[in-house]
Amino acid sequence: MDKKFKTLTLSFENCESLEIPAKAVKHVDLENITQDIHSYHDSITASYVAKSSLLQLDIEALEELYPSFSEYQDEYDNNGLDRLLDYSDIVSLIFTTEDDHKTEVYVDWEDGYDGQSNKYQHTSLFTNPDYILDGLYIAIGKDAKFPDYVEEDDDND
Repeated sequence: MDKKFKTLTLSFENCESLEIPAKAVKHVDLENITQDIHSYHDSITASYVAKSSLLQLDIEALEELYPSFSEYQDEYDNNGLDRLLDYSDIVSLIFTTEDDHKTEVYVDWEDGYDGQSNKYQHTSLFTNPDYILDGLYIAIGKDAKFPDYVEEDDDND
């Protein structure tokens, strides 16, 4: 699949989402993807699950983005960066291509301490004089790891 995507939408456990333009996505690595096929009456649906996910997102862009959700939108003042640092509840990644085709990939999940967070999701805010390496890193999956130069700095266990 060699298509350009225009957005990456992160879907969260509580029905929120964060739409990130492709230019703010520095790196995505999804590994060990499985596909399940489900049928109900006359329709068929495929779903994908990545056992290991690594995202590197642009810090400045995340500071300008805000999650979308229905009920409390006007009361929510955390930007995308704050949302991702404060909560570990990404459920899926939705890639939207330039021709508006959407592919959703679910992430590896195990309930955390509160039943609403993902024990397997870890974040690290990494800054470096080499701008290419800067970013918010999110590793999701039982065996997912950050690159060697990034240290984990969250307490989401």
